Amino acid sequence: MRSVGRFASELEAELRQPANIGSGSTRAPHRPAGAASGASASFDLVAHTRQFYRELMAEAPEATAGDGSLAAQVAMLRPVRATEMAATVVAASGTPLRDEPSLGGHIIATATKDAQADVLAASGAWRKVLLSNGAVGWVFAEMLSAARSTSSGAADTALVPQAMRYIGVPYLWGGETRAGMDCSGLVFTVMGSLGKRVPRTAGRQYAVGSPVSREQLRPGDLVFFTGASGPSISHVGIYTGGGKFIHASSGIGKVAITPLDSPYYNRHYIGARRLLP
Repeated sequence: MRSVGRFASELEAELRQPANIGSGSTRAPHRPAGAASGASASFDLVAHTRQFYRELMAEAPEATAGDGSLAAQVAMLRPVRATEMAATVVAASGTPLRDEPSLGGHIIATATKDAQADVLAASGAWRKVLLSNGAVGWVFAEMLSAARSTSSGAADTALVPQAMRYIGVPYLWGGETRAGMDCSGLVFTVMGSLGKRVPRTAGRQYAVGSPVSREQLRPGDLVFFTGASGPSISHVGIYTGGGKFIHASSGIGKVAITPLDSPYYNRHYIGARRLLP
């Protein structure tokens, strides 16, 4: 397995180069650490950094617990919830980015108003963000606001058509591909296709997002159900509108659309969560 600690150290060293941070800087194309010096293709540092942090958050803390150089950093981080992964913007010009989540941290860059910021991690009232110019640092959470969308509800309405692409895929416990998927695997895969990170299991998916009453359901909301043998969460689907939801059903044996008020699901319905703004 690759060394997360070594990768993190190389990336942090790259990001701390003066040419890589600050607003308005002109940067030469970058290559990943270890790439051949003669490589001619440009390297997208922002995309590279975004992917690295998403992988790190997926692995931490277990995959990094044995790495002394990174364990202390990971221990103070909380992977952000799916709702926090939504695009954000900086609320005010001159917002400082610090190298640690405290007022004692050194200012490594400043952000302009409305600069796009991807939230990477959280620590108390601080958020670690990746700016569109490649700078990575800590800012107060209250200095961030949700990115404005050109159409209300665009993200959640895109979720349903994306889920519909999997109609007929066979049910497979633990699966999350077209070869087969289970209920939470469908949600995990569809959300991921829209750039939204969610937990892998139905029980943990029920713990994120905002509660929604049954009367206020809208397409894209997640609907949850208990099992026949107890009150724990055992099933999840995606509300499609019109009183129906799409899900990977073990009973039907495939991904299908089912009325929410069908006898079994109506009886075992426990609640809904809205993960998309």
